[in-house]
Amino acid sequence: SRYPLVMRNRYLLTLTFLLVALGVKAQSGKLYTVDRELSSSLINDIYQDHNQLIWIATEDGLNRYDGSKFTIYKREDGNENSLLNNYVRVVYEDSRRNLLIGFFNGLQSYDYATDTFRKIPILLEGGYEYGSHVLTIMERKNGDVLIGTSGQGLLLLKGEADNLYAERIANLDIPSNYIH
Repeated sequence: SRYPLVMRNRYLLTLTFLLVALGVKAQSGKLYTVDRELSSSLINDIYQDHNQLIWIATEDGLNRYDGSKFTIYKREDGNENSLLNNYVRVVYEDSRRNLLIGFFNGLQSYDYATDTFRKIPILLEGGYEYGSHVLTIMERKNGDVLIGTSGQGLLLLKGEADNLYAERIANLDIPSNYIH
């Protein structure tokens, strides 16, 4: 019963020598940590935009990686152009290049020209504005951007880049613990 184990080890040893002899080199990686780069190790979403920037939604801020360094965005009290909340749930860029950021208390867009954030009003019946728990954002083939929320159902993004708003189109009750 020892024979199969010995043979298996012999094959592994032979394979190892063969790879070393051929000069196979593994690609080196880099580990990013909260000690130096990331604002949190609790990551909710990762998205790469049209500029090849990588956006990382965490439970303690939004991180942007440009290939060489991180920029961390956080909520600043009194600054309406900062993040709505440090707990960032989802990041998504639509085909019109609107970078959308979803939180448990609302929705924002990122303005590349000014490096700031704009609140996107979520309008319910009668024009009442509400800060919904945004769970997911997606774009349909026809260009409609849909926003799935917990408690406010399904929203449709409308307007132009500097004047975006979202309206409820379906009152689906999606519990926050339903998302995988």
